[in-house]
Amino acid sequence: MTKEKYMHTLRERLNQLNIEGREDILNDFEAHFTLGKQNGHSDEELMESLGSIEEILESYENLQSPSDEKIHIDGHDQKKEFTNKITTIDISARHADTKITTSKDNGFHVDLYKEGRFLERMSHALIAYQEEDVFYVKVLPLFPHKSSGQYDLSIQVPHDLPNLILNTSSGDGILKNITVQEIRINSASGDFRLLDINSERIDIEVASSDFQLMDVRGDMYI
Repeated sequence: MTKEKYMHTLRERLNQLNIEGREDILNDFEAHFTLGKQNGHSDEELMESLGSIEEILESYENLQSPSDEKIHIDGHDQKKEFTNKITTIDISARHADTKITTSKDNGFHVDLYKEGRFLERMSHALIAYQEEDVFYVKVLPLFPHKSSGQYDLSIQVPHDLPNLILNTSSGDGILKNITVQEIRINSASGDFRLLDINSERIDIEVASSDFQLMDVRGDMYI
């Protein structure tokens, strides 16, 4: 398939599905091809990196039509009621810079924000969902487009949360004003600040991270 056919098919399918922001999407795909060719990549390589038309459309549809089971959040808050007791928040932030604080209303609030062009912002989604007593927060790629830069992930948690798990690859983390029974942090790299933390146990497993600790109460294992 040529680049012209690829873009023509994408335009037709976006129109058929009535995807919001169609012109922004098309303009950013054109910019992706222009920049890629300037960096020595062929149209075929760039189309392969973006994925098939159907994969791209499915990703956009999922963002605009979240299911009852999962919440897709991009750049703003979406609220959902959770009826079962949650004992653990498990966060897979990958490259996102993550800030975790206690919420004022004792609820869950999750937000992901990324500056940049439309294609850059839409290359990842934040998914939050509950399975039994565990609340999962994950930053996932929507299609094989390599996005640059950092994402900002903000999570507000209830004041009586028992367990908190944070997994990152290269993002930084701030945990502030949290009372929780156990905290586990797993990171390959990135800097972390723990400020005003009250926890019975804090487990930290890192490869090359730096930590700043201020007013932290509890047994710590590194």
